[in-house]
Amino acid sequence: MPANDRSRTLTVLVALITWAGVLGNAEAQTLVESSAEAQFQLDFQVPQSALKSFVPSGWTLNVATRGPAKDANLRVILIERMTINGPEGSPVGDGCNLLVYLTVPVTNPSGENVQLVIGGLTEDGAPGPGRGTPV
Repeated sequence: MPANDRSRTLTVLVALITWAGVLGNAEAQTLVESSAEAQFQLDFQVPQSALKSFVPSGWTLNVATRGPAKDANLRVILIERMTINGPEGSPVGDGCNLLVYLTVPVTNPSGENVQLVIGGLTEDGAPGPGRGTPV
């Protein structure tokens, strides 16, 4: 077998083994809903003492030191979910929803920079945590 053919065969074999490994590790996920939404974020600087009671022990505030959100330690995220559809494609509830979340940029004990949701509201009246009542 010429070297060119061996190289091509080896490449195809490696690609097939890699593809089989990817397929073997694939996990099935169940679609719960899909939506089209728009988000808008407002950044504020508030006294850190006002936020400390919301941050769990071991977590630290992670305030931006540069960029457009410089010194911001509270975020108000407004979300308009314009269409909300279930797995079969039909609207869920009213088919739309408005939400507002309050988040704080923090570093968790693992060292990851994340957004900690400290509160929020939604107009959805369906029962469940954070629905129709303050989060």
